[in-house]
Amino acid sequence: FQDNKEGPIIPAVIDTGLSYTMLNWAAANLIGADKAGKGGVRLGHAFAAGSDGKPTPLAEVPAGVRFPSAIRPLQVSQRVLTIGDDEVFDNVGYTDQPAVVLGLDVLADSP
Repeated sequence: FQDNKEGPIIPAVIDTGLSYTMLNWAAANLIGADKAGKGGVRLGHAFAAGSDGKPTPLAEVPAGVRFPSAIRPLQVSQRVLTIGDDEVFDNVGYTDQPAVVLGLDVLADSP
């Protein structure tokens, strides 16, 4: 995953059961977004169920999506991506490292 042609390359995991794409805060910080609202971040506009079943506030950020490849890079239009340190990042080994979980929203736009 790359936020634009000059942006950092961030490891991504595909989750076909997730309807939206989510960055963890470490990845959001790499693309210039933070909890103070930098980078167009909007806080508390989305929620997810935490492991205890209680709603956990998420943030959103507008970002383009690019998948670098030696064969054919894939560019997906700009969209609003969700930001949160969800358990899914722990489950795939990216607890403290920048990562993205690609959901159906981005996959549906892929040619």
